[in-house]
Formats: sequence, structure tokens, C-alpha cells
Amino acid sequence: MAHILVVDDEDQIRGLLKEALTRRGHSVSEAASGEEALSALRGGSVDVMLLDVMMPGMGGVETIMKAQQELQDVRTVIMSGRIDTDSEAFQRIAKQFGAAGVLAKPFELQELFVLVDSLAG
Repeated sequence: MAHILVVDDEDQIRGLLKEALTRRGHSVSEAASGEEALSALRGGSVDVMLLDVMMPGMGGVETIMKAQQELQDVRTVIMSGRIDTDSEAFQRIAKQFGAAGVLAKPFELQELFVLVDSLAG
């Protein structure tokens, strides 16, 4: 299975996603900020990064841009509960920044599993 990096400033969300993905057979690392995410990416191989857009400090957009510039071409899923992720403009921008998928919070775990499985394979 895949090694997944969950990046979200909310402990509860990171914990829930880690538990669900671990039960599905994935190995999961966590990061509470963009800075921590970049450190984790530098430190090992990550197959899929689940990345919150709105975080204090380095947000998701800056994190994905730096990850794409500096590091491996990690497949990234953007998550947000505050932005209209279904809008055509957001979808276009997410793809320009290298996002392989977008999830609107709250989302169903099955939706997450389908997306992660398609990217990890």
C-alpha cells in the first residue's frame, strides 16, 4: 500500500484521516503545517500528500508550490472546508499548482479511499 502524508493544522482531522487510512492498509505520516510537510517530504518517500489549503503560516498553495519546485513530484490532494472547491476556477488553479485531486470538507471516507487508491496505484 501507499505511504500517505496528511497535512492539516487540525489535530482531530489528522487523527481521523490517519486512523481511516491505516485501517485501509496504508502507512501514514502527519504534519501540522506546510513547513512540517516539506520536512517530511525531504525526509522520505511519500506517495500521496493530503493537504489542507487554509493553514496558519505556510498555507496549502505555498506548500504545494514549494514541494513541486524543490522535491519529488508528489501526488497531492487538496482539501478545504472554506473554499468552493467545486468551482471551475478553483479546480483549474488547483491543477495549475500540481494538485492531482480536490476534496471538499467534510467528505465521505469512501470518496477519499477512491481518490487515494487511484493515485497510489
